[in-house]
Order: sequence, then C-alpha cells, then structure tokens
Amino acid sequence: MGGRYIFPPSCLDELFTDRDEEMEKLYRFGEEAALWRTPSVALIGLRRLGKTELFKRVHARLFFEQDAVAPVFFSFQGASPHSAPLAEEYLQEFLRQYLSFTSGKDLEVLGLGLNALLDLAERQGPPFSDRIVPQFRNARLDYDEGWMLAVAFEAPRTVADTLERPIVMFLDEFERVLEVRNRDGTDPSALGKYQVAVESLRCPHIITGSAMTLVLRDVVGSGPLYGRLMVEYIRGLHPVYGAELARRLAAFYGVGISEAMAGHLAERTDGNPFYITAVVRQAATLGVSLDGPEELNQALATDLIKGAIFSEWWQQVMHFVMGENQYGVRNELVEFLAQYGVGEQISERDMELFGDKVGLGSVEVHGLFAALARADLVEEGPLGVAYSAVRDPILNEFLRVWVRVKRQSRGQLLREKYNEYQKRARRMDEYVGYVAERWVELLMTKWRGEVV
Repeated sequence: MGGRYIFPPSCLDELFTDRDEEMEKLYRFGEEAALWRTPSVALIGLRRLGKTELFKRVHARLFFEQDAVAPVFFSFQGASPHSAPLAEEYLQEFLRQYLSFTSGKDLEVLGLGLNALLDLAERQGPPFSDRIVPQFRNARLDYDEGWMLAVAFEAPRTVADTLERPIVMFLDEFERVLEVRNRDGTDPSALGKYQVAVESLRCPHIITGSAMTLVLRDVVGSGPLYGRLMVEYIRGLHPVYGAELARRLAAFYGVGISEAMAGHLAERTDGNPFYITAVVRQAATLGVSLDGPEELNQALATDLIKGAIFSEWWQQVMHFVMGENQYGVRNELVEFLAQYGVGEQISERDMELFGDKVGLGSVEVHGLFAALARADLVEEGPLGVAYSAVRDPILNEFLRVWVRVKRQSRGQLLREKYNEYQKRARRMDEYVGYVAERWVELLMTKWRGEVV
C-alpha cells in the first residue's frame, strides 16, 4: 500500500477507484469538526459498496495529514456482543487512537492494553482523572455493565467538550449495537446510550452499516437517535468508474478485457465493486479473457453459482432463512421472492396469498416482511407498509439460483444459466454505445457549464 494506515484497507491503492467525492466529503466532515460545523452523520448504502474502505482511508488521512481533529475508528464487526467486554474494547480503542494522536502521533501507544491506557490517561488530568477513568474502574469493579457502556460510549464527547479539542468518531457496522446484550440476556439499551454521545458538535459521530433498512428504520428513523443524525447515501460506482475498476482489476489479474465489456460489467453489476471484482477474479480462475459477451456471461454465471458472489449471498440468505426467521417459512419464502424483478412492487394481495399458502395470518406476514427488510432481502416503503424486490440485480439473480440449486446439480444449473444469459445478450454495438453515453453523462455532470 502506498499510504500510511492505522487500519489497512482490504483494497490495494492501485485498485481503489473513484469515490473521490465521497472521500472528500467525509474528510471535510472531519476537518470542519475543528470549526464545530459537523453534525453526526449516517452513511447509508447497500452491502459491499466499500463503506468500510472509505472509513479506513479517511481516518488515515485525518490521522496523518492534520493536527486539529483527533480521528477514531471502531468497527462493531467482530466486537463482543456482550456489554462489559464491548465497553472495554470500545474504550480501549478510543484511548489508543486519541492518546497516540495527541502524543505527537506516537504509534507505540496503539499497542497498549486497556489497563496501561487507563493509567496513561489518568496522568493526563481531567476529564480522564476525575471522571472517565475512576468511573470506568468503579463500574468494572461492580460489574455494572450498563454503566461501563455509558462511560465508554460517552468518553469521546466528554473529552472533546471538556478540553474543547474536537474528535471525530467513525463507527462501522453500527447496526450491531442493536444486538448487544448483557451477560444475563437483558437489553442494556446500548443504542440509547449514544443519545448523549452523538449530540456534540465537538465530537460528531459518523456511522455506517451493511444492513441499510435496519439503519434507516431502527437506528436513525426511530428510537433514541431519531433526528440526531444527518443521512448521506452511497451508491454503486458510476458506470465509467465501474468500467475503470474492471480494467484495473483485469490488468492486475492478467485478464484481457475489452472496453465494451468493462462498461457492460459495470452496468450488469450496478457499479458494485464487490461484484465487479468477483467476476474478474472468476475470469482469471477460468483462464478466459473478457473480450465479448460470451466470456463475460461465463464468468458471471460461474461466480453466481459457485464463486464469491454465491458464497456471500448464500451466507446472508441462509442466516435469515434458517436463523433469524422465526416464522417457520423457509424454501417457500425464497421461491416467492425469486418471482419478482429488480425493484418490482410486491402487492398486498400477493402477500395475502403467500400467507394463505404457508399458513400465516396478516399480522405474521407483515412481521415476516418487516424482518426481510431489516435483512435487506426486500425493500421497505417509506411508511413501512409496502414492499418491493431489492434494487440489486445480482442479489435478484441469486434468489433465482437459490431456488434452483436445491433441485439441480451445480453443473446443470451453470449450463442453464449460461444459456439463459446468452439468449439475453445484446448486440456488441449496443455495449459500445452504452459506454459512450455514460462518458458523455459523466462529462456533463462534472463540468456542467464549462467547455471540455
């Protein structure tokens, strides 16, 4: 990697494409925290769009390129789901990064454990010595899990407000806060403990999560944080940049790719960098060059049926259908969803008929679809009473594959999917025309009113 990172991104710098606008916006949020202008923000987008990559890169820039605002990154992905150990992990990560940044960016501090960090912080004086450290130690001694969480979550704001030294918190996979439980299974209201933390302009919190509907509805759309976070959206790469990513990946993996197929891959995947990467890698594995629709269809169909795309969505769908789904409806549910095209409305009548078929009443059906929305397997309308199929073309395809993979061999399904794609393939000049149109669109967007 070319840059310096506290948390190295998973994408190589030479493959990181576009996102300049999002990077600059997030960096500006961090910088303007020094002027007390930045509110707390929720960055909303579908799964696998690169939100974590953005956080890690912006965090690194803020850490190494300026001195006014202390940046802190914490991911709830992989963190403990239990209150007490989560509080310890959270406070430890905050103290590590804050004390490192304010000690002349001493990277050795990043390797200290919690007890050493508490001692170091205590020597800094108030508010560490009179509030944060003694309160946390007392809460830990009493094993008061709720108190530990409250002290940890509010520590950044406490420091920023008391010392009038701004801090910006980047919190990844934030929706997992809703899953936190005490050791005895009781709910510590972890989300509620952020109510105070996010309100300071000296300590804005920028959150993101991979469960788009869950974040929109249960984190920022209701409950204790309602109205306290500004919402920003992140979408797939613009087709021109999606095509650029495809070309960079192809060069990296030694795969030939034509200009037309790079643009078509970006279109087929709706600019999702995970899908684009998976298809190019699959082409490298198959030893094919993506020079025409036949080869692209082969790589996409193979990955959808037995590659990285299949593995990603198999885990997500199985997690819901076999785990979180409390309604006892499994295969019938996916078969029902697989009937709908991208973004197609699921009518109330269709939901009623589905309920009749599987033996669920109206209330249960709506509860099931609300749960599906939280798992991002359907999209929920603004009032939570209407639903539609997801606007993710690859997930939409996967649901059809999921239904058939239970009944057919992978080899037979792969041949059928490849033939299906071939029948739908358009003429080559249409692919070329699509790329040209997107270039013109991008030029008009970026240089509106100027001569290019």
